[in-house]
Amino acid sequence: MALWSTQACAELVLCFKSGGSPPHSQKTKKDLTYYYVVLYLYYIMTPTTNLFQINPSDPTPLYAQLERAIRLGISMGRLQPDAQLPTVRQLAVDLSINLNTVAKVYRDLERAGILETRRGIGTFIKAPAAKAMTKADREKALASLVDRFLVEAAGQGFSADQLLTHVATRLRKGE
Repeated sequence: MALWSTQACAELVLCFKSGGSPPHSQKTKKDLTYYYVVLYLYYIMTPTTNLFQINPSDPTPLYAQLERAIRLGISMGRLQPDAQLPTVRQLAVDLSINLNTVAKVYRDLERAGILETRRGIGTFIKAPAAKAMTKADREKALASLVDRFLVEAAGQGFSADQLLTHVATRLRKGE
């Protein structure tokens, strides 16, 4: 699945909501649903003051939230190759989390080949996610992400229609 621009995404959501067919695309409703969920996750992690947003009341561990936010930022193009990340200490202060939590995430992502630490300079994005993963791996990861999101949403009593309506509303607010 290709990543579309924000403008194209907004058009797709509006077309989908109105029951029309998406422009420049013959995507199925299922394909669009997957894409909207990814967009929703992208928009909910877009903070107004910080590079990343962490929710301490979320049952997901803080290190997992931060790792997911960094990975999503890379895959959505918000974090470009060779972009420098905040220092461990600065990010911990900005997010009000433990310094060791940030260090663990940076270390794990470095082991995964996503980040690289340059001694005395800082931590940088090593390669964009699109080049780090094959198209098939990206599809599997996206399907897994969407499945987890839908299961969690269903567990909280939300229907697919409610999710799509909320995503469309969030997109309109963001534009």
